[in-house]
Amino acid sequence: MQDGLKQRGIIGRLGGEEFAVILPRTDSKHALAVAEKLRFAIESINVHPDIKLSISIGVATSSHIPSIEPLLVSADKALYDAKAKGRNRVVHSDFLNKNFF
Repeated sequence: MQDGLKQRGIIGRLGGEEFAVILPRTDSKHALAVAEKLRFAIESINVHPDIKLSISIGVATSSHIPSIEPLLVSADKALYDAKAKGRNRVVHSDFLNKNFF
């Protein structure tokens, strides 16, 4: 998974338990596929028989954004939607299309 992100992605911690993966020039379909691979990779880690790892991921995509902030807000809303829907899932946000453009 890291090899796929190394070539095109930027990974960083936003704070607390939140991280961002920025995939320049990546469409929604590919961004969702990368997110799902990451979710599956985390879920597949065997730490201990009684411990199950999971990750909730919010995905936001846009071909034109005035700055990174709207994209991060949109991804954050999708993340909270993923958590509200039961966690350990990927949710794509359409917040940008509705509220910024």
